[in-house]
Formats: sequence, structure tokens, C-alpha cells
Amino acid sequence: MPACKWMDILVVPMLLACFVEENITQIQGCFSCPTHGVLYKPLALCYWTTGATENVIDSHTICSYDGGSLAVFPNEDVWSYVTHAYNGSLGNESYWLGYTDEITEGLWTTFFDTNGTFVFWDVGEPNDGEQADCAMMGSCQSEAPYPYCMADYTCTTKNKAVCYKQVSLTTGCNRQYKVVEQDARLGSHIWMNTTRDTLIECAMFCLDHYHCKSFNFRSTDGTCELNNVRFMEVAETVMHFEGEFVYAELVQSMDPMNE
Repeated sequence: MPACKWMDILVVPMLLACFVEENITQIQGCFSCPTHGVLYKPLALCYWTTGATENVIDSHTICSYDGGSLAVFPNEDVWSYVTHAYNGSLGNESYWLGYTDEITEGLWTTFFDTNGTFVFWDVGEPNDGEQADCAMMGSCQSEAPYPYCMADYTCTTKNKAVCYKQVSLTTGCNRQYKVVEQDARLGSHIWMNTTRDTLIECAMFCLDHYHCKSFNFRSTDGTCELNNVRFMEVAETVMHFEGEFVYAELVQSMDPMNE
């Protein structure tokens, strides 16, 4: 495909995009860690904090809006790097992490069976106070080699959260989407809804979710619906011809695990 020309570039906050072919838009760059996030480059892991105070389940939902989940830490090096990067900036607030012992008391695992095996408990933790089955990160109550420690807490308590996701560090990577139908919306396989200001930002949201293959966007109210199939992949997929919607598909999926 033709390369982007400077005069073709559209400037959107934090994005560069250009038209490379009829109905195809190319978004340049593969770095997708939020600007306020902490990037651990050796494992391409991005960590960031939420602004809202919610329970564990709702906090995970907020993380998923940016393609992530509640944070876990695969080893001590990651914990050390991230906590030192946030040193002094998180105040005295507590932040949910992605660990629980709700299934088996005293056996701390991750919510999503991921490789987050490292934990760093504060002195006297975990203590299962008030049926505390979820883990949070906060200031250490005693001298420790890291700025923050873990403690157990009741899962329904409202705290902020630390989120994380794996990102791609590939340079020169170009991601593309193609507008397939105007005034159309793919039904039956919508697995996430959100709002975005522009079609390009909806495309970026899709690109940041590994399972997203297509999306519906409505410019009048910013509705952005992610689909886990393309129109031609499954026979039962229904295309609804609805005014104001645009149906688009990813031309090149972005899975950093397959880089």
C-alpha cells in the first residue's frame, strides 16, 4: 500500500492517521500505554491508575475500557520498577490489584489465571480482617525496600485501582482499519460498548483490544461498539442498515504477543 504522505496526515490528540487507500485509514505507531502510565519495557507491560473509587468488580471494568485489567506483577523486578516509579505520587490512597483468596482462604491467586505470581505484603498482612478477600496497594506501614506494600481488604470497599496490559513496542508499526459500510451496524457479536469522540478514536479503542475485529461507530453521540467477528466470518451475523452508524473492520490486528 502507498506510504502516508505528510499532507494526508490527520492530527488527533496522541494519534497520527492518514488515508492510504479508498476507505482505508492507517494509524501510525503501536505504543498504546496511557500518557500517565508506567512502562516496564523488558516485558512490554504498561501500568496506570484510575481516578474513580469503585469496588473490585467495577474497578476491573474501568481498566477494561483502556484494554487492561486489574494489575498483577509477574516478578519482583516489575514490582520494584513500578512502585519506585510511582514513589510519592499516589499519596496515602489505596489501589486495588488483581489478586484474591476468595476461592481458597489463604491461597492468593489472580482473578484471571494470569502469570502475576509476585506479592509483597506489608507487615502483618494479609490478616483477613472483615473477610478481606481482595488485595490492594498502599503506603507501607513499616520500613520496606519498596515505596508501597500490599494488604488485604474487603472486596466491596471503594478504592482507586492499578490497571495493566501488555503493549507493543514495535517501531514503525502501522495499524489500519477499513470502512466497510456506511449507515450500517453489525449485530449479534457486540462484546463491549463505550463512547469516543471520533471514528479514529473508536478504531484505536478496537485496536487496543486483542479480541476486537470490527466496530460500529455513531458520530451523533459517539457510540463505539466493539465486535469480536468480521461480517463474513460467521453465517449468523446480521448487518443492520441503520442511519448514522458506520461499520468498519481492522485490516491488520494488533496482538503484541505475535510480534
